[in-house]
Amino acid sequence: MRLIFILFFLIFSLKAFSQIQTKNEIYVKSGLSIANYATEVAQGMFIGEKYGFHGGIGRKLLSYKSFSINGELLFNQKGWKYEDIPVPQYGNLDFIFTLNYLDLALFLDYQLINKLYIEGGGQLSYMLNYDINDSNQSITYSNPNELEFSPIIGLRFEWNKYFSNYFRFTYGTWSQQGLFVDKNMVIMVGAYVSLNELVTKLWD
Repeated sequence: MRLIFILFFLIFSLKAFSQIQTKNEIYVKSGLSIANYATEVAQGMFIGEKYGFHGGIGRKLLSYKSFSINGELLFNQKGWKYEDIPVPQYGNLDFIFTLNYLDLALFLDYQLINKLYIEGGGQLSYMLNYDINDSNQSITYSNPNELEFSPIIGLRFEWNKYFSNYFRFTYGTWSQQGLFVDKNMVIMVGAYVSLNELVTKLWD
């Protein structure tokens, strides 16, 4: 009886695995990043949102029926803004911190209903450089050696096979505390274009 059960399980597993396909779909995405500070260090100070952009390339690595596993590499501008900070001889200034990251994301994209997809996963972010800007000057610093991990949750609405709009929220849960002890909280909205489907559409 046990042998029959094991054979049945193996046959079922092989059948299911055979339906998992390697996808060759490559897509590009770009949009707006609305970022803020997400640590206790910011308590007692007025922190404003930092607006930036993100853009990059992704690929569907595996797919099975209504879900796929995707990988992405994105350039992403994060940061925050200190508002109305009193500075002797200059009065109240706004300090804008722009943190430029390279995000490596891996997540599950699941078809919830019809054209609506939900995504969940995680990303590892490496800081390329950062800018500090006030009313008088802007200074760029290189090689900050910062690393951060953030869970991912989001939604994607597929208008057709080659164009979608998406919403994504990330919240830093761990960071290598080198230069900053910050953890970034980011809302991302933008557009997603499947290069494979677009080329097929234009070719036809």
